[in-house]
Parts: sequence; C-alpha cells; structure tokens
Amino acid sequence: MIELVLALFLPATEIAPALYSAVAVMVSCLIVGATRQVMLNRILRAENLRPNKLSRRQRAADTQQHHICAVYRRPHHSDDEDDLTRFTLFGDESPFIGAGELVYQWNPPVCIQLLRPGDDKAPLHEREHPVPPFQAHELVEYLRNAVRQLDADIGEVRLPAHVRDRVYVAETDVAADRTLLPLRIDESDIREIINTPGSKQHHFLEITTEVEGAEFVATVLLRVSLQGRTLTISTAACVLAHTPRLFQRTEEFGHHGAIAVVWAALKEFRALPGEILRSWRIVRYAFSLVKAVLLPRDLTSTPIRNVLIGTRVSVREKAAQAWSKIQLEKSVILGRMKTIEQRLLHAAGDFLEVNGVDTSEFNDRALKIINSGIFNFGDNNTFSGNAVGDGSQVAGAGSQPTSTNKQDGGVNR
Repeated sequence: MIELVLALFLPATEIAPALYSAVAVMVSCLIVGATRQVMLNRILRAENLRPNKLSRRQRAADTQQHHICAVYRRPHHSDDEDDLTRFTLFGDESPFIGAGELVYQWNPPVCIQLLRPGDDKAPLHEREHPVPPFQAHELVEYLRNAVRQLDADIGEVRLPAHVRDRVYVAETDVAADRTLLPLRIDESDIREIINTPGSKQHHFLEITTEVEGAEFVATVLLRVSLQGRTLTISTAACVLAHTPRLFQRTEEFGHHGAIAVVWAALKEFRALPGEILRSWRIVRYAFSLVKAVLLPRDLTSTPIRNVLIGTRVSVREKAAQAWSKIQLEKSVILGRMKTIEQRLLHAAGDFLEVNGVDTSEFNDRALKIINSGIFNFGDNNTFSGNAVGDGSQVAGAGSQPTSTNKQDGGVNR
C-alpha cells in the first residue's frame, strides 16, 4: 500500500519499480497464507508428524521430551496473607507444566503407621515394625503392575492408562548441582530415589489416560515415601482440556481442501496492513535467532550464569479450556480418575496386608477418600459463621442479626 501511494508522487521512471515492489509484497503475502494452509492440510492427512530427519536442536528437544526427569519451577516468594487460608500441597498452580490444571489431590496425604495386625490395646512398641517389612520401591512396582492391567483388558471395557516413572527436580536445585539431572537413569537409580526420603529428586508414578483422541488428557501422579515407621502416599491429578475451536477448524465444513487454501491466502492478504504495523517484531526475532546460533543446543547440560532451565510455558496447556468451563466431558474424566484412584487404593491395601501391616486405619481412610470429595479436592478451607466455647457468639455481618442461640457445652453456629 505504501508503494502504491508513493508511486503517485514519484517520477515516471520510478513508478514501475515501486509497482513491482508492491506487487511482490502482495504476492508474497498470498503465498504465505496459502503455504500455511497447505501445511495444515498435510498435517491433517499425515499418519506421523515426526520429521524424517531431526536437526541438532530437535534431537536435543526430543531427548528431553522422553527423559524421565523433569525440571519444575518453584513459586515466587509472596507476602500475601490470603495464602495462609489455602492448604494445598502444590500451591495455586500446578508445578507440572504441560500436565494441565491441577484439579484433584489427597489433601492431606495418607499416612499409615506400620503396625502389626492384632489387639489395638497392645503397646505401640509391641505392635509396630521396627524395620519396615518392605521397601518403598516394592510398593511402587506393585501399584504400577496393578494399573497396567487396566490397559491390558480386551474390547470396550479397556481403560487406556499409560504408566511411567517421572522424577521432578526444582530448577534452583539443578542450578546448584547439575548431577541431579543425569543424562541417563536406569531402574537401580529410580529405586534409590524412591527409597531415599528427603531427596531433592522427587519420584512420581505418572498415570495418563486420554479421552476423545487426546483432546482431554488426565494425569494422576502418585508418590510413595517410607520414613519414621510410617508409609505416606500422596496423589495429585491434572487435566489437560480440549483446545479452542480455532485449532479444530480444519476438520469442519471442508476447511482442508483447495478452497481453504485460497481462502487462507485472501485472509492473509486482508491482514497485511496489521502485519505492516507489527513489523517491528523482526528485531525481536533477529535477537532470538542470534541467541540460537551462539548458545549451546542443550542448555540443560551446560550451566549458564543466572539462567534457569525450568519449563516456563506449555503451548498446549495455555490454549486448553479451563477446568471450570468443562461440561459433559467432566463426568467422564472424573470417572476415569476415580477408577484409577480406587485401583491404587485397593492394590495398596492388598500389598500392606500381604506384608503383615494392619490395614484397618488405611481402609477407613480409603473409604473416606472414595466416598467423599472433601478429602480430595484442595480448595480454600474457609470456615465462616462459627463460634467455639461456652457462651460464644457469632458477630453478624451488615444488616444480618447476630445469632445468640446457645448450646450447653457445645458449639454455636
């Protein structure tokens, strides 16, 4: 457009170059729009999205993607007093970037003393196991095999549940000790991490299940710790919801044919004035390109001063729908997570019973977890309108009358 306007005021000898430049810009814009849609069409029909040949940077990213270890970011320090009213194990946001929104957890974790079955009135030193009858990794392996059986069923009753080990390390700990992020972790290393309470490497048993072709991904993370003659089991569940309709438009109303290519080219041409106004972004792109050339291909293995390597954003997670906005699919996702949860609880109970541990306390807690959501969902623990003690009262708010009903030696509400 600028070239066309200038052509009106230029000499006749310079009109043609200005027009050629304007036409070149417009043709380039049309080609960019059409090429983008052609790439989307190929992705829609492709059976495998993996490139045939990976670059050095893509190989480094592929290695990190399949690595057992994951680096998480700790939340920033906050002086907000409102944070004290919320009791959760993982804060307001999930530390597992890419897993989705944290929606479910055992709050607090299940803690079971390792007691022998018998008379409850017997002294503690007679009932407890001074030496644990099993190691923590043995329970993890038992639970892993129990969940894998769900994926081994035949037909429609099969529940797709993929189980793997994940080791989470804080990025601040990795910055001080690079050995926490080894290039390779074998089974013996995983067992040592599981059996070492208080380690900076946190082991989780990751169980993922997909709904509607991975449009909904539910992830259940379970951690086992054995310390102080007590077994501690904690669980958190995250949900990665569906993507916006803009991401799915190629499958609607024939938006993947030749007409879609032409339409995409015209839309790109229509957006040309806005792209010209945002052309200053090329400076930022050039800066990123220079950094990509100068910095190493893999920043996780080469410490760089004042540079943390924790994941900061997930494109898939950022575009996902909020958990509170999910409608019909919510019951399906919760049902699958509840199925996995019950499987874990029953398998853990069987394991404890086989190893000579009293499961009465564990069964009571498991029954409460299964039948009630109060113990599972971490939310604001707000108690309002309560007064404790003899003769206590609840002050009325605003125009509401003050409650003065009394109960002998009880609680007034």
